[in-house]
Amino acid sequence: MWAILQAIEPRVLRLMLGSSVPVLAVLLFSFLLWPQIKTYRASMETRDHLQQIVNNGSQLAVQLEQERAQLEDLNHRLHGDTADLPVVQMESYIIGRLQKISWERGVELVSVRPAEGQTVKIFRELLFEVEVVGRYFEFFDWLRTLGRELGFVVIKRYQITPENDKQEDPELRVKLTMVSYRTEQ
Repeated sequence: MWAILQAIEPRVLRLMLGSSVPVLAVLLFSFLLWPQIKTYRASMETRDHLQQIVNNGSQLAVQLEQERAQLEDLNHRLHGDTADLPVVQMESYIIGRLQKISWERGVELVSVRPAEGQTVKIFRELLFEVEVVGRYFEFFDWLRTLGRELGFVVIKRYQITPENDKQEDPELRVKLTMVSYRTEQ
């Protein structure tokens, strides 16, 4: 081995040793340090991600509460206050609410006749033949309040006739068929 080294010219030997040191350094860095650096970076990203999850966990409860409130609001808009009532009590509840809304809005509730409707897919119709007397804007306000308080209500048929010959803002007699839908259970 010494004989081979002595046969090599000193400048070539220095060049070989000088170039082998950086190659050796690159190999050591590639195989020993770089995997450790990658592992460290991955663990730091994981830690940051977990820290975000912990920080968002407190917001998650607030977000869930907002979603729950929105769901209750949508349920109330769909079913009104009748969502939890059994069908037997629903008729009397709706008649009572119609009377209360009529008093509040200045509309005279002349008659209400509940009737059994059809079953449409998974929904059961509850029909109410309603007759009211009032002025146009009072009736319009009555209908808006009805939809707000009783939930999703459909007017299937209606008939509007003037009650008197008064030209400006006459009283109207309105006969309508109101339908409320409930899921079949």
